[in-house]
Amino acid sequence: HLDFYKDIKDIQNAFGEFIAQTPKDGHVISHAKNKTVASILKHAGGEVIDAKKYSDNKLKLKVPGEHNRENASLVLALADILGIPEKKAKKSLADFSGTWRRFEYKGLTKNGAIVYDDYGHHPTEVKATLSGAREFFGKKKIIVVFQPHLYSRTKLLLNDFAKAFADADEVLLAPIYAAREKIDSSITSEMLAKKIKNTKAQAFANFESIEGYLRKNLKKNNVLITMGAGDIYKEGDNLLQ
Repeated sequence: HLDFYKDIKDIQNAFGEFIAQTPKDGHVISHAKNKTVASILKHAGGEVIDAKKYSDNKLKLKVPGEHNRENASLVLALADILGIPEKKAKKSLADFSGTWRRFEYKGLTKNGAIVYDDYGHHPTEVKATLSGAREFFGKKKIIVVFQPHLYSRTKLLLNDFAKAFADADEVLLAPIYAAREKIDSSITSEMLAKKIKNTKAQAFANFESIEGYLRKNLKKNNVLITMGAGDIYKEGDNLLQ
């Protein structure tokens, strides 16, 4: 929420205040070697535990991507603190198939295209999800329907967004979802489409035109990922009906 938190320093200060409230007999589980995180850990009220020592490359997860492997190490650290047997914790992680709107499998279209939905609306989230999707689907064609969320965020992070879609084969951009903001004509999805390099990208005027394009061009074994914090999930739902 960069309309509130001005920069990374401001975000770090907020997390510093948060973990300072940890009681002395409490714990802060963290990726302690991460440069952005490391600087705030001195504020922790309780014991700092580095999740890296719980990393297990042999752990098979149903949810792809490095971010999910990192999440799993955090969970294993928490399980250890709570006295949950390691074997039981790892089995639970291996059985976990994901959650609502986080690389959520929605189904197959009539012509055999694979549909997923994801809530990612920051460049880091977009990049992580697509990296995981590429790892999971190999050489299958990945088409992303992305709905930018907020004019201010799209404008501020335009260059980061432009680099976030490298693992997609094609990007279809819906109009910016205004949410709580007033219309700002100084930033558009068309501008983002022009910024995206080395990946086919185009902006559309509305959902109907995106759906029409997909019905015409989506093929068997293509992977369609609807992505964004607005109502873009409806695109996948319509194609599956």
